[in-house]
Amino acid sequence: MQQLLSELKSSGNAVVALGGGALSQPENLKAIETSGFPKIFLDGPVEVLFQRCSSQDLARPLLKDFNSFRDLYLSRRSHYSSAAARVETGRKSVPDICGEIRSLLQTSTLRTKENG
Repeated sequence: MQQLLSELKSSGNAVVALGGGALSQPENLKAIETSGFPKIFLDGPVEVLFQRCSSQDLARPLLKDFNSFRDLYLSRRSHYSSAAARVETGRKSVPDICGEIRSLLQTSTLRTKENG
């Protein structure tokens, strides 16, 4: 992860989208924290997140049922909350979410908060 983030940083602007468990691994969390990239937590009601994950045609070994999903989400939430910003995705469209993220990235507050 550290090498990937270093390569991306030297290539200019980049967006790195990580899976839900990435921040729960200490080595990944450290790499992300030292990368200088701003962290934005894309959140939503757990019911909506479950529906999104369930409807994807992807192998998700930890996606069993709603109660298990909710418990996993809640156990990871403390890692997510270390992000500099949180975007409520709820039932927003992808373009709306992207616009909100773009606005956050353009604010000096977010850059300052993440980069020292």
